[in-house]
Amino acid sequence: MEQYFTQVKPSYEQTLQWKDHAHFFAEVNMPEEKMGLLGLMIKDMVQKHHELADLLHLH
Repeated sequence: MEQYFTQVKPSYEQTLQWKDHAHFFAEVNMPEEKMGLLGLMIKDMVQKHHELADLLHLH
């Protein structure tokens, strides 16, 4: 999962957030492939959350 984070080049703060989220979803000895999908899923969730937060702040 490390390489996933470095490829995307998120901010340090976002990386910490994603890792916090990943902690809840990750399984012991999770395969790298599944870990990558998990990372994408979390990235998507975080992005939607930020978009929603932005919309709320605009109105």
